[in-house]
Amino acid sequence: MNKFKWHQSGFNYLYFRQEDGLLVGLCHPLGNQRDIFIAKVYKENTDHLIGQYISMDFARKAVERYIDERSRTLLEEL
Repeated sequence: MNKFKWHQSGFNYLYFRQEDGLLVGLCHPLGNQRDIFIAKVYKENTDHLIGQYISMDFARKAVERYIDERSRTLLEEL
């Protein structure tokens, strides 16, 4: 079972841990533009920019990949 899930809120997509609702990632359009999308992850109560993408799908996949890799390390636990 996947322990993370996406939730759409307006133009934003929130990536959260299902067991407790902890927000671990976010994707949203850059300002009022609809052709550039930002991908961020949350670590130690601060947000970290992963990158800017040409579609929401690419931004969401970047967050998923980052969280997946981070959750498989011994140094950090999600």
